[in-house]
Amino acid sequence: MELRPIALQHVVGLARAAVEQQGLTFEIALPADLPLVRGEEHYAVQVLVNLFTNAARAGAKRVRIGARQEGAAVVVEVEDDGKGIAPEVLPRLFEPFVTTAAPGAGTGLGLALCHATMERVGGSISARNNPDRAGATFELRFTAA
Repeated sequence: MELRPIALQHVVGLARAAVEQQGLTFEIALPADLPLVRGEEHYAVQVLVNLFTNAARAGAKRVRIGARQEGAAVVVEVEDDGKGIAPEVLPRLFEPFVTTAAPGAGTGLGLALCHATMERVGGSISARNNPDRAGATFELRFTAA
């Protein structure tokens, strides 16, 4: 994987287009002056597609994507209004073969691959349930290019 400067606005657009048929409504709130980040476009799109697909499978109707710069990092938040993450699963969410999908409906590898991808680009991924409403929020941390 060769890291290059990538535009998150473009990556989000590609990921959104890839999941159009899943019936999600997107609210995209990315600042116009958001810096480029270090990454690989294809893999960044795949991380977002996985998060969007998981949101749809969790019953989400709406996904909000926001971002902000924090020092040398760019933080992207992907928030959905689905059923959230079971508290007993949350600490192990990014481990291989951990899944909340019905038997035969998921392998439990998607979020583990997202985690590995974010680490390869020098970033990170974390998740939390939304404290005052339904759904979950995933936080992606990239290094500004």
